Amino acid sequence: MKNVHEFDGQLKLPYLPDVAIPKRRWVLAELQTSMTHKEAKDMCVIITRQIGKAQDVDPKNNNYESSLLLMYCFLWVPPEAIEEQLLDMFRTGRCIQGQIVRLVQLLLAFASG
Repeated sequence: MKNVHEFDGQLKLPYLPDVAIPKRRWVLAELQTSMTHKEAKDMCVIITRQIGKAQDVDPKNNNYESSLLLMYCFLWVPPEAIEEQLLDMFRTGRCIQGQIVRLVQLLLAFASG
């Protein structure tokens, strides 16, 4: 397994507009109801509870917010890919850097084309 901290400070995404906290909560609630794996749903709940708190921000990676990235994933990434990554986050590591690396990789893989 790769150490996600190898990517600290190296992640770059095009500009993503900020989205108000209530809208993020609503979108992530929709995402959660669409998933089938309990652990993936639980990881979605963890990220939703972080919204607006320091735990949602990765200071080592451009201050990306996991809730904002997950919301954009919901808009642009196939649900199966999101669920797989949330499941893996829940099982192998829930640190903010791990969340950010996985979500950025999803966005780069699916939203850039």
